[in-house]
Amino acid sequence: MAGKFVRLGRPVSRITPHTAADALVIALVLILGAFEFLRPLNADGFFRGDTVYIEYARSILERGHYGLDFNDIQYPPGLPALLVLLCKTVACTHAALVRSMAVVLTLALIASYRLLKREEGTAVAATACLLIASSPLVFEFATQSVSSDVPYFFTSVATLLLAAKLDDAAGARNRMLLALLCAVMLAMSLMIRSSAVALIAGLVGWLAIGSWATDPPTRTRRWRSFSGVVIVAIVVQAAWMGWVAKHEVVEWPMLEGYPRTYVSQLIVKSGIEPELGTASLPDFLSRVPANVAERAVGLMQFVTRREYLDSDWYSPLVLGTVLLIGLGLGSSLRAAGGSLAEWYFIGHEAMYAVWPWPYESRFLLPVVPLALLYLWRGSIALGRQAVSAPRAVGAAGVSIGLLAAAAAAVAGWRSGSMQAWLSAFVWSLIVIASICMISPSRAATVGLLRRILLQRRILPAWPRPIQTTLPQTAGAIVATGLVVLGLALQADVARQNSSFDVAKHRVYERIVAARWIAEHTPGAAVVMARQMDVVHHYANRKVVWFPPISDARTLVDGIRRLGVDYIVVTDVWTYYVPTEDDCIAALLKAYPQAFNVVHQGSRFKIIQVVRDKLPTDAV
Repeated sequence: MAGKFVRLGRPVSRITPHTAADALVIALVLILGAFEFLRPLNADGFFRGDTVYIEYARSILERGHYGLDFNDIQYPPGLPALLVLLCKTVACTHAALVRSMAVVLTLALIASYRLLKREEGTAVAATACLLIASSPLVFEFATQSVSSDVPYFFTSVATLLLAAKLDDAAGARNRMLLALLCAVMLAMSLMIRSSAVALIAGLVGWLAIGSWATDPPTRTRRWRSFSGVVIVAIVVQAAWMGWVAKHEVVEWPMLEGYPRTYVSQLIVKSGIEPELGTASLPDFLSRVPANVAERAVGLMQFVTRREYLDSDWYSPLVLGTVLLIGLGLGSSLRAAGGSLAEWYFIGHEAMYAVWPWPYESRFLLPVVPLALLYLWRGSIALGRQAVSAPRAVGAAGVSIGLLAAAAAAVAGWRSGSMQAWLSAFVWSLIVIASICMISPSRAATVGLLRRILLQRRILPAWPRPIQTTLPQTAGAIVATGLVVLGLALQADVARQNSSFDVAKHRVYERIVAARWIAEHTPGAAVVMARQMDVVHHYANRKVVWFPPISDARTLVDGIRRLGVDYIVVTDVWTYYVPTEDDCIAALLKAYPQAFNVVHQGSRFKIIQVVRDKLPTDAV
């Protein structure tokens, strides 16, 4: 079945022609991308976590090598290299570099549309991509910071699209060219984000396991086509890991986690509280339910445009989303073992299921199109099962609905949460519908379902009338409303971007503190700070990390060993535990003679280390 795939049981050609609908969708994506390009954040410089990429780019430009004056070697060089290219060819301003994110994000959405169209057709691809393109979250990604997640979004989707084309390709020359492009995009993905290892895992899993559902000639052809891609990916990843191992400097050996490698971060019990130590097997397992629920809610935030949603498992937006995506993945894998997209999605989500850090929407962005695809497929599969096996679906609905409704009602009673009560109401409706499906008169229910799900109606449309089912019509209306709502919210973000004043931002105190360091301390001074990149960027001093360590003896030993002269302490954007204030309070209490507050602002203070007063036997 070369050139074919099974879409929920139907063989459909993957070679789809370009149509007027394609041109319309791509034009809309380009228009939204142009809006993002024209409305970047009104800031003169960098002040967030993306500053580290600028520092790497500056290192390449000014010193000719990839390295920093502070220990933070977890970031691959792909994005800094892109920024260097932009600095040399376009401009090196904040606006120019942020605008590049809008361009790359637009390319990522176009590539996503092409991929989803191959997988599930124009309507699903257009709906998913326009929902994403009109999301206020996506607008923020494209207009407010420089992020590796955006270019990785493009290169990872491009890798999947090229892999799908390579799997269908005929002719040795065509396969060779596609294999080369696929290998380049995969290598670029690995050099932009470390999470691209999920692409390697997905590729190996697809070839080694998924391909066994196909015939032997197809397996052989796939291995021949993709073996070079696998080898290139493994070599690139091994080279990067070798470089990291050679250049890592462990400032605080008593702590695992940040700023050490991602492997070290993965084994801690909590990324934001590394003092808790390494994780046990129960710790790893306990992360999974919370992380999966957070990511399900995150997907719904992309879709519904609501910022605050409960992440409790009794919520239909959590449990329902997870079940439907799982059902959609299962139906996709049953179709000839699935595609690389399915195996990559499984590997990517498995990695983040055990991730020790709090959820961030940027970590979900690269797989949102795939998540929406499987959510759709799961909905279609559930509808078909409801018609073909109503008793089984009804029994499952009653069981799951009763448990979820009870949990939501208890939560609503205890907390008074309206979202909990709404969840209980929705699950109650599902239970009632499920009872109808298993009752003796279920034939009437099944007939109604058939009419709702399968009966087609003719609607006027341009350039010709279209046939559509009731769910498709309702879905189109809801999707259109969500796109319009998203555009209104994007316009609000654009207004905030235009009126942005960094001096009013909560992290501006770090910039003020760093500038004071630059003006009042020797050039050889060593500074300890929690947000190393921002302080280094504005102070131009060697910086070591201010770790979240509560033990004063351990901290003072590290300060002496690392030659720290000044400590920057802020009370803004507390992320790690214990906070900077808590850590410095313990130091000042234990060794008051060794530290002097030399400058203080509204929300920061700069403490000078008195070297000759530091104890030499702290630990």
